[in-house]
Amino acid sequence: MKKTVLICIITIIICLAFSGCSHTHTFGDWKITKQATCKEEGERVRSCECGEIQTEKIELTDHKWKAATCTSPKICTVCNAKEGSSLGHNKYGYSCSRCGISLVTKKDVPNIIDITSLRYYIDSLGGMDQYITFKNKSSSKTIKYVYFDVSFYNTVGDITKNEIGGDSNVVLQYTGPLKPGRSSGKITWETCFYCKDFGGKMKFNSIKIEYTDGSKITLEESMADYAVSSWR
Repeated sequence: MKKTVLICIITIIICLAFSGCSHTHTFGDWKITKQATCKEEGERVRSCECGEIQTEKIELTDHKWKAATCTSPKICTVCNAKEGSSLGHNKYGYSCSRCGISLVTKKDVPNIIDITSLRYYIDSLGGMDQYITFKNKSSSKTIKYVYFDVSFYNTVGDITKNEIGGDSNVVLQYTGPLKPGRSSGKITWETCFYCKDFGGKMKFNSIKIEYTDGSKITLEESMADYAVSSWR
């Protein structure tokens, strides 16, 4: 009797096993559980109504390249991979025609602008009048605007602040036109800065020049002082 029962149980188990194998899975749509990138594989899954789950890897994607620039090679915005080399600057005149950066050297400055006179006057209230005379040294371009960004030092050698507004610099704008090779004459900016403790020294933070043809040149701090004849 026991032997017969055991045989029946084994038979039932075998039947159930074969019954499971004969089931045809009906899977639903794939669902992405992890997006693939150029750095890591992704993953997707789908399931059958019986509970069976299938998992698949998703291949790496292509890099998302950011084009090379004058100073940087092509670079992937996702994984920072780099390819190739930078383009280098394409010098046209005194700037790069591709990125617009100034490529002016110290030797170039006297051939761009020449500040021949630099004076000031301070009244009893500390109001400063600034006088500048300069020459357009370009052989072909007419100056439209010049922006002189300047700072002043106090009697102990520190950059001083405007007593009205608290700024440590002032931008003096010249409006042309000033033809090639011509002098501006004495340009005056009245009470452009208030500083009772001015020590007699100033510096140019930058000089920005715009020409009537639309081109621009910026002399940054390291170059701007070379525009002054007596400071070279």
